[in-house]
Amino acid sequence: MNLLQKNKRLKRGLAAVLMLLLLLPMLFSCNSRENEEEGTTTEESTETTTPAESGKLEDVVPEFPSDPEKETPPENPEVSLYEWSQQVYSGTTKRGCKTITVLAQYNKGLDYDVYCQKDTTTKQYYLYLPCRVDLSAVTYTVTHKDDTVSGPYTVDLSDTDIDDNERVVGNSNSYVIVAKQSNLPTVMVQVDEQYVTIKELNADPDHKTYAYGDMVTTVTDEMAREKGWSTRYESKDTDPNKHCSLDIRGRGNTTWKLTKRPYQIRCENDIDLLGMGRSGTYAIMANYRDVTGARTQLAMDLGIALGLDYTSRHCQVDFFLNGTYMGMYVIMEKVEVAPNRVEIDEDVDILFEVDQYYAEQGEFGVNLQKYEGQCRFRIHSPTDPGTSARSKRIITSAIDALFSGDEKRFLEWFDLESWAKACFVQLYTMNNDAYHGSFYFYYSNEDGKMHACCPWDFDWSFGVAYGKDALSQDPLTCNWTSRGVAKPMMEYKAFQMALLKLYYEQGGREIIAGMPDRVEAYEEENYLSAQMNITMLGTNVYYYPSAKQSPVYYTSYKEVTDYTSAVDFLYNICRARVRFMENYMQQISIWCKYEPNV
Repeated sequence: MNLLQKNKRLKRGLAAVLMLLLLLPMLFSCNSRENEEEGTTTEESTETTTPAESGKLEDVVPEFPSDPEKETPPENPEVSLYEWSQQVYSGTTKRGCKTITVLAQYNKGLDYDVYCQKDTTTKQYYLYLPCRVDLSAVTYTVTHKDDTVSGPYTVDLSDTDIDDNERVVGNSNSYVIVAKQSNLPTVMVQVDEQYVTIKELNADPDHKTYAYGDMVTTVTDEMAREKGWSTRYESKDTDPNKHCSLDIRGRGNTTWKLTKRPYQIRCENDIDLLGMGRSGTYAIMANYRDVTGARTQLAMDLGIALGLDYTSRHCQVDFFLNGTYMGMYVIMEKVEVAPNRVEIDEDVDILFEVDQYYAEQGEFGVNLQKYEGQCRFRIHSPTDPGTSARSKRIITSAIDALFSGDEKRFLEWFDLESWAKACFVQLYTMNNDAYHGSFYFYYSNEDGKMHACCPWDFDWSFGVAYGKDALSQDPLTCNWTSRGVAKPMMEYKAFQMALLKLYYEQGGREIIAGMPDRVEAYEEENYLSAQMNITMLGTNVYYYPSAKQSPVYYTSYKEVTDYTSAVDFLYNICRARVRFMENYMQQISIWCKYEPNV
């Protein structure tokens, strides 16, 4: 670790200690009162350990599948790659490099061929490689501009020494071949383009075009032992003559128009992929606006810690599509009514989504125009036309009660605890999309109430957003409390009290106070993948908020030029939001005349 990084960590540590010192008296006071009331004494908690630390891996880690057998590569040609690419074959034209292919047939840990990406600025050919590929013995071929192929060459790309099989002529310049690899799991989807091409898939703005193929996900031995995962997951079954074990389509609204595209995969056979529970459908989120890759992770972590119903399990991964590295993505459980997902009774319960982008306000959409603001809903389940009238009647009655100003009617329709948890997630993350799109809740026939659930879509959060200054401390300017259902909900004292109890009595305060520590953990975990992602995108300048060119929406913006400064910005936002939540809850306490036991 260099001196700059050490100084940065020291500053963060001192800041964290200072914040802890400010909160400790209140926290200890709260703990001591609880112990006095219950007549118990504080005991030292038993520290939990990972499977790797426990020393009992055989009890918790599944038997790892072996990597497929590979052919032994031939010896390197007598003529080096650099010499070959310099040879004249027609006048003054040289055998310039068109592409480099890392061959699956020879490389352990690689299931599909991988192709290079050329950077004319740095004069490098980048080989982005899955996590289990051995960098000390990478075998590849080079296709030259006259379509001749040289190689295969086997070289050690794990060190900085460069031999002539790691250098090639591009056009008129000499390029160095560089391997990039992270420790995150690798998701490789291979589309069979004889059915639908990737170009056709990406050209459909409505996401109704499906491509077909297979998927392999690989995990390092170290992470598999730590998490209790397998080292290998396949969408294929055991029938070698059966092709296309999954389909893939686009997803997202504004995110679909960006350079990195999000996708959805649906496997024919259910897979317990990376510990997310057996299912066939997963979302692969691009998070293009977030160079840290951590915003979605943090939001989901917060939802899970608070106990918000059906918050998606998730994992940061390196994503490859037909051998091309697409970047650092988050793979997540899709929001759907299914086992291991949203487990409600699909016969009588109803899954709704607030969705301002959903234009098909027909059989499975509701547009309550009589209420100003975000009141367009999508009915996700059930989708039997015979049940849509009931679903529309229920959502209309619930929203009528919400906007009525009658607290008794409101309480008959809304579960306060779940909506308070959802409010915390939206407030703490500063989610600009709060109650605009991808905001889920469900109707429970058992208690007759609406329950918030499934937080989603946080690429415009933690300072990457339209509107007020990133660190605004005024609760009334926060999107979650001034738009859509949140605006009338915040006017009910019963809901305000639910927020106070969640924060002061049910552990919300401690959970939020611990969020900045998660940023540092993700910084280390995502670092190598983030560097791959940055070089793939070909830019090193990012703006938070994310559109410097739209001053009508912004009062300020901050330019960050590298991963470390982007993480620093996120870390400082997270610390500021801890203070914001503390101030906000104190203000609500005054409104409600509530005296917390701190």
